[in-house]
Amino acid sequence: MQKQETHSGYRFLLWLPIIAGLYWLSETNYLLFHGLAEIFSVIIACCIFIISWNSRRFSTQPYLLLVGIGYLFVAILDLFHTFSYKGLSVFPGYGADLPTQLWIAARYLESLTFLAALYAFRKRFKLTAVFGGYILITFLIFAAIFRWKIFPAAYIEGNGLTPFKILSEYLICFFWLLAILTFSIRKKEFDRKVYRLLIASMVASVTSEMAFTLYISVFGLANFSGHILKILSFYFVYKAAIETNLTRPYESMFRDLKLNEKRFRSIYETAPLAFVVWDRKCRITDWNKTAERMFGWSAEEALGRNLFDFLVADQAKGQVKQVTDSLMQGTMNRRSINDNKTRDGRTITCEWNNSVLSDPEGRPEMVLSLALDITEKLRAEQAVKESHENIKKFAYTIIHDLKSPTASMHGLVNLLTRKYGEGMDDKAKMYCDRIVRVAEHINALVENINIYIKTREVPRRIEPIDLKELFALIRDEFSPQFGSRGIEWSEPESIPTIRADRTELSRVLRNFIDNALKYGGGHLSKIDIGYGEDATHHILTVSDNGVGMKKEDSEGIFDIFTRRDNTGNISGSGLGLAIVKEIAEKFGGSVWADFEDGEGAAFHISIRKDLQ
Repeated sequence: MQKQETHSGYRFLLWLPIIAGLYWLSETNYLLFHGLAEIFSVIIACCIFIISWNSRRFSTQPYLLLVGIGYLFVAILDLFHTFSYKGLSVFPGYGADLPTQLWIAARYLESLTFLAALYAFRKRFKLTAVFGGYILITFLIFAAIFRWKIFPAAYIEGNGLTPFKILSEYLICFFWLLAILTFSIRKKEFDRKVYRLLIASMVASVTSEMAFTLYISVFGLANFSGHILKILSFYFVYKAAIETNLTRPYESMFRDLKLNEKRFRSIYETAPLAFVVWDRKCRITDWNKTAERMFGWSAEEALGRNLFDFLVADQAKGQVKQVTDSLMQGTMNRRSINDNKTRDGRTITCEWNNSVLSDPEGRPEMVLSLALDITEKLRAEQAVKESHENIKKFAYTIIHDLKSPTASMHGLVNLLTRKYGEGMDDKAKMYCDRIVRVAEHINALVENINIYIKTREVPRRIEPIDLKELFALIRDEFSPQFGSRGIEWSEPESIPTIRADRTELSRVLRNFIDNALKYGGGHLSKIDIGYGEDATHHILTVSDNGVGMKKEDSEGIFDIFTRRDNTGNISGSGLGLAIVKEIAEKFGGSVWADFEDGEGAAFHISIRKDLQ
């Protein structure tokens, strides 16, 4: 450390006579000094671009590439600034204002480049877009100064700097200070030496700008100091580019890898999944904290052991052997579910997702296996399945136990009416009629419960269905009611053939039409069958011009045992639309309804087009 400080001191002493010589040159021949200083800074800026550009493929610092591109266009502006200086006569007719305008434009571009680079920190960007943006900006600057002459005056002969020039220098200083603050916040993401060089460059730029707010003559001491500080600023950026992209590119890469490894290790240890890494001989090479908690063995106890010796349950060893062999042979059985052992003797079921890690020659070398304990999930699913089976058995028992007495009650009442009907008074006949209707209602309810259960359990039978033919069959089935009530039936002229379960689709359409006939009211005069589609579904609609329904009364109508409050004495089980909903879900679609009080109803069902 002491040796490095000694070398830095020698370099500082070496700079002193160079700066003194430059100052003497500025006093004796300022044009020569200014030309040398500016050309030197232009060369440094071009070197920054060349280094950043040619090292872009292996650089891990995209912000330095953006800075390098920006400095190329700063160099172009500085070059024009150099040749426009008063006394060179390159641009006749222009005074000291032109180089000052070009100078201030270049400093704006330089400071804003640093801010833009911080915005794009570690982000990849399109080089063509960046180059295009800088070309456009540079063109607009030249056009504003030389062609349109709308760039504000920066220096007036005899008066010195204009308020625009001074204010711009302060604003540029603010941009540099903002960049310094942002760099400081992200200090840990930089190499320490590179960070110091970039901060030194920005501090030198701020000091340079402050010097350029003080001079009265473009040949003065403040102007000299500003140019020296500008050269130092460019030099520090050049050193940062050298350090990052040439001298120590791999250090930067390794530092980034370390950061990424640290982040990955944090995720690896805190993830809710067990991470188990094993080699070709099924020996454990890595074992995270979640694996310790899930299986009970510490990493020290697990590392180096064959997973079949302590992790795989005896009844699952054959299955797991097939999985490990297929992974190492490249047949890639990525997912498996098997029983595993824990340290305390329990058997748990885990879902494993496996990823093969290959050597440089592409041969499987290790496997990263991620385990999720699904024991409780399987138990819950089994409990739900058993509960479902018990409910189904109970429902079938109820259906069976209700059918016989209901049929007996219906038959006995009919027998009673036939044998003793002539001796019954009107009240007795009314009671017998009510008993018959109640028995029929119970029988219909039992039948609908049976249909509901079968709808949920029986697998669908998908086949091509000619909708025109199906609609004709249903129309004929309901034609007596249509004729007696004067109801008009309409359907589309062109209807495609779709794939669905014929029996279940027929049940849906019958239910919709039956509801229209039951609840449409006395002025129902039209039932319309419609067809539509979207990208993924067929949509069938049954609409009517009946009494409709209030929106508040329509909530939950597709839920089981839900009936409308305004059904009056119309019989129903509250299962019809619930059955329709189950069928729609089996078709990969949904069911819904549109109502308008007094203006009819429309029921819709969607059916996936890709049913197989």
